Amino acid sequence: MNRLLSHRSKTIRSLIDQNRQLFMFLIIGVINTIFGYSVFAIFLFLHVPDYMAVILSTALGLLFNFKTTGIFVFKNKNNKLLLKFVMNAGVICIMTIVLIKMLNLFIFNSYISGAIATSIMPFFSYYLSKRIFTTKSSKYAYEEI
Repeated sequence: MNRLLSHRSKTIRSLIDQNRQLFMFLIIGVINTIFGYSVFAIFLFLHVPDYMAVILSTALGLLFNFKTTGIFVFKNKNNKLLLKFVMNAGVICIMTIVLIKMLNLFIFNSYISGAIATSIMPFFSYYLSKRIFTTKSSKYAYEEI
């Protein structure tokens, strides 16, 4: 029994080591989600209208996400990549909307379609973010925080 648990533990550890960047991306994504919602909730608590709370928390969340993803996932502090990162977020947003619309053709339930899209899109986001933060040119324009 101990041998089986030890083997499973080594297998899981090996899987994490091989995909460390993806796992870090997902963990940082959870942290970024908590940050974004917390900022939104604080604005609501301060009686900021909900539409402004969404706009402000999204903007601050994007900046926070840019720094945490760049630094902790891809080890890149290049601030010149912000525009590409924001464009990436726009592409992911559009892809998510399209995916939900396509899923609704078969599922007829936006809650379920949204849940499916929300669970799939981080992998596309990781791929696009990796292309932004790990290109040759992104390394040369290195900037400290």
